[in-house]
Amino acid sequence: MPTTVLVTAAGSGVANNLVRSLTAWDPDLVTAGCHDDPFRLRASTARHNWLVPPAAHPRWPRAMRAVVAESGAGVALPMTDADVTAVAAIRRRLGCRTLLPSGDVLALCADKLRLTRHLAARGVPVPRTYAVDTPRRLVDVARRLGAPRMLWCRMRQGAGSMGATPVRTAAQARHWIDYWVRLRGVPASAFTLAEYLPGRDFACQSLWRDGRLVLVKTVERLSYFGGVSRPSGVSSVAALARTVTAPAVADVAVRAVRALGAGVSGAFSVDLKENRDGVPCVTEINAGRFITMLNLFDVAGKHSMSAVYVRLALGEDVGLHDEYDAAEDHYLIRDVDTPPAIFHGAEVFEGLRDARGVNRGPGRTTTGGHDGRAAQEGREEHGAPGGHRPADEEERKGARAGAAGRGQGLGRQAVDEDQAQESPRVAGARRWALPVELDGHALEALRLELRRVAADYGATITAFRVTPRARPRRAPARRTFPARRRAGSPP
Repeated sequence: MPTTVLVTAAGSGVANNLVRSLTAWDPDLVTAGCHDDPFRLRASTARHNWLVPPAAHPRWPRAMRAVVAESGAGVALPMTDADVTAVAAIRRRLGCRTLLPSGDVLALCADKLRLTRHLAARGVPVPRTYAVDTPRRLVDVARRLGAPRMLWCRMRQGAGSMGATPVRTAAQARHWIDYWVRLRGVPASAFTLAEYLPGRDFACQSLWRDGRLVLVKTVERLSYFGGVSRPSGVSSVAALARTVTAPAVADVAVRAVRALGAGVSGAFSVDLKENRDGVPCVTEINAGRFITMLNLFDVAGKHSMSAVYVRLALGEDVGLHDEYDAAEDHYLIRDVDTPPAIFHGAEVFEGLRDARGVNRGPGRTTTGGHDGRAAQEGREEHGAPGGHRPADEEERKGARAGAAGRGQGLGRQAVDEDQAQESPRVAGARRWALPVELDGHALEALRLELRRVAADYGATITAFRVTPRARPRRAPARRTFPARRRAGSPP
């Protein structure tokens, strides 16, 4: 009899992504969805769907038990923080299996300030963070942080980078917090002021059972969904991301989860960002659930993260222990109203006709031949459909030649290989200044283009690092409105 998996928040992006991954892993698996919003539920890709009360409603536990019984669900996967907390509270009475952390662990991870202090006390790298009891304390907190050129102001709780923004001064932080207090009714005590982390942005997904690490994977966010419209320029939801081999990142994330308790179980999504010294620091932990780009964790590598989760929840022996499943240069790209696309870096330019006029004659594709014929022949040779194929091992080795390194796409940038110059293994490293602004997509395409051109000439790029060029300090802004005249002064 096929297994039935019950997914909460059905119809949301993360729930539909999970359904897509699970049915690709096992076409016979039955998916059931539930949501309290009938409009969201209409967008669900689950096979069967139920409308339930909100999780805070007193009838919600009874409704969930009814859904489990009617659907025959063997496993329940909550997809939001609120659903994780609610399902965890009734796990023993739900009627099906779950794989969730304890209530204490969920409460700890829900409070970012409390979590930061907890991890710091156990030697896990985190950004220096202080509570903002009142806006008047901001100046003192900024001084304690060393009055750097940039600070990070955010809420202690919430998802999607809500209420988070970089600020340069305590006054800017005060105005930002005052906006949320006056217009959104958020108390000032809900905010923190922290060290700003300027480095690369990572997400690390791991699975645990009874305190034992089962599987872990790492990805890097290269651009952000809706980031351009946010004051911070970033969000926790990646528009473009790629898989990376980053043992140091995985090590910090694993240490962070272990610091939560001796017997942790479930899925843990750890967000990390590098500080000025390149040390990955934990910024938050989403406990008990997957994040929206879970398809990338499922497709890249040897093991599907969501499939392993279901098997663990069912009590199966998956045969994995401390498995770091690293598969470099698989990309995820997504936008509004489109399913996420996943492909290997070696496939980015396959079949594309290049009209940029850069060292190519008219009508040539980026992969050689006309109309992508060479790329199609290569796909047929590998026995894969034309739409997508993994690169073969030799192609992957060549694709891995470029070392990781990414800028944030802000201002004038330089392709910087200073770190490579310091290494005796890399001779002839060069630095180029680019007199244009590049976003995360353009920077990543540039990296792949350089690596591809180098391969045409038998060369290998062993390091690629991008550093934003410092912006000049701006002169004080001119007064926009005329100054108020004092009483009795001449006009």
